[in-house]
Amino acid sequence: MLAVPVAYETDLLWALVSAVQVVAQHVASPQEYDLIIRNGTIFDGMRTPRFVSDIGIVGGKVATIGRISKDAKCAKEIDATGMNVCPGFIDLHTHYDAQLFWDPYLTMSGWHGITSVIVGNCGFGYAPCKPEGRERAMKTMERTEAVPYEAQEKGMPWDWETFPEFMDSLERTPKGVNLQVLQALAPLMGYVMGVENAKNRPATAEEMTEMKQMLRDAMACGAAGFGAQILGATSVQRDYDGTPMITDTMSKDDLYQFGSVLNEFGRGFMQVAGPSRKTCENLAKASGRSIIYNAISPDVDQHGQKTENAKILMKWLQECNEEKGLRIFGQAITTMNLKSPQCFSLDTFNLFDASPPWRKITLGSPEERIAKMHTPKMRQACKDQFDNPNKTVNLNSIDRTDSKDRKSVV
Repeated sequence: MLAVPVAYETDLLWALVSAVQVVAQHVASPQEYDLIIRNGTIFDGMRTPRFVSDIGIVGGKVATIGRISKDAKCAKEIDATGMNVCPGFIDLHTHYDAQLFWDPYLTMSGWHGITSVIVGNCGFGYAPCKPEGRERAMKTMERTEAVPYEAQEKGMPWDWETFPEFMDSLERTPKGVNLQVLQALAPLMGYVMGVENAKNRPATAEEMTEMKQMLRDAMACGAAGFGAQILGATSVQRDYDGTPMITDTMSKDDLYQFGSVLNEFGRGFMQVAGPSRKTCENLAKASGRSIIYNAISPDVDQHGQKTENAKILMKWLQECNEEKGLRIFGQAITTMNLKSPQCFSLDTFNLFDASPPWRKITLGSPEERIAKMHTPKMRQACKDQFDNPNKTVNLNSIDRTDSKDRKSVV
């Protein structure tokens, strides 16, 4: 067996271990454990080489990593020979906000080693929500994230109105994974301003004062920060009625005001999808907190939309962190343009929403969509746009240019 000093450089460690498999020896241990996992190939999450050994668990936490005496006592023992044992994976970007109420393991994520998920991404969510706004909230999530309306209606307890009450409901719900919850900005803004006002104008001083206090309340009861999709008036991911999402057209100043709340707490982070690099930098300055920027890919994002070159974004992220002192992290999509990443059916697919003729066809129930797809005039409009030699590369590309009617749009 090769003994490798832990002080060696990581590259050297990998080189040495690639030649000889490291196996820890059995040692005596008087300690008692709730659970012992034996003979697994361990990845300790610290970028050190994998090794075969044992893990002792006490009170739900790792008590020791290393060879445990065969005589050690435990309530349960697992033989992990030939299996990999590693820390659970964290899924940073999910929309399990509804599913977590009826599926404790969050299929399919829980099946693939995901032990922690973050919800409230893109500013989409269900809290705060007045009773009369529940139907609209479920219709919105059905279109934006393909969560079936019937599943939401039957599977969610809706025993909350405020965000703290929502967190209490999550606490009562049996879970097979860990949750970290962002305050989604769309329901917060709609709750205080009204949906139509929130979509069409900045907040008043009174409204912003109320919303900031509600965000403080959310942070005080355990929120990890907030999420927002800011794709502008030509957003590719829209509300159930075909209009942009509330946060798509929110003003920059409102965004920075929300960021200032995190600055007060000195903790938390923000997830944003779509804003310009300059807006991200300003938000980082206003909040003093980290930002997860969505998304970086070789050519297009998860909606098939053309993105800035990944090298440009990586260079920007490096400059932010190393030169400007701004903690902005890019979340990467690694499968785009290698093969088709999407499997979809036309009863739910909506990610051509930046295309007006396609959007007209895909609004409504599946029966209504089918009827529209049989309408020659509507079919021809889609064909004409596709055949237009002056069209954008992708039908769902976003026009990010400034215009007179987008003064308040990020």
